[in-house]
Amino acid sequence: MALLRQFIAFGTDNAGIERSLRFVQALVSLLATYRFSQVAALLSLTSTKFPPSTSFLDLRAKINVTRRLLRLFRFLEQFQLGWDLYSSKVLDFETLLDVLGKTCLGLYGMLESVTLLDLLEVDQLEIFGAEQTANLNHQAQVFWLIALCISLFRTGVALLRCLGKQAAAPYGSSNRDSQEKSSSEKNEHQKEDGSASGTPGANQQKGSGDQVAPKGGATISKEAVPSLMLKLVADTMDVLLPATAIGLFEVHPAVIALAMIISTAITANDVWARCGKEMRGR
Repeated sequence: MALLRQFIAFGTDNAGIERSLRFVQALVSLLATYRFSQVAALLSLTSTKFPPSTSFLDLRAKINVTRRLLRLFRFLEQFQLGWDLYSSKVLDFETLLDVLGKTCLGLYGMLESVTLLDLLEVDQLEIFGAEQTANLNHQAQVFWLIALCISLFRTGVALLRCLGKQAAAPYGSSNRDSQEKSSSEKNEHQKEDGSASGTPGANQQKGSGDQVAPKGGATISKEAVPSLMLKLVADTMDVLLPATAIGLFEVHPAVIALAMIISTAITANDVWARCGKEMRGR
């Protein structure tokens, strides 16, 4: 029952719907680009005909327009996030990168939104025309690529920092162990000389506190590393989409579809977890 409720929460959430449609769009793209020769041969033995690639391409275009409708005013949120970063924090290099990334995402969404009416292909309601619409969508892909590259750089830096903290934790623990050992030997030597009276309660309390601190830090790093690695994979997969759209390099359409499926599954899992957390918090 809890799983069903979480599925309902995911299916009625705006981000969950958008991720679901993106996953379907990726599957449709795979069907449109990959030759399912064996499946088509089996279907040809019956009265059912396998749809041509053009049908899948038309369906993909319809799903893409639907997703754009769901993201119609999303660019305003990105502009707001960028402005909040610009106005509320010290403008160091990393903050400026975040501001630039949010601004590029906002420009990407804005260009997608202003060309939406042209993509609907309603007679006498076009704004820019087919050629200018294609040009604006090309520029939108450029801004998306810049935002993804910034996200890749920021995620990579954060991942290296977490891995560095994990590598430093055992070294710090060994130093503390050696310090505690030398301190213990010193106390024992003092006890034998009769120059100090033992305070085992204080020593045990101090020792237990030193042991808890590195464990807590290591736990936080271990939890952050898988999340950062998944984000790195998702951004890397997504980079293929705008990079091929603007002609930086050529990749087989089936590879693009598979990359889209992988990145959608990773990002949709975050939305799924958030919906479950919100459901349990009610």
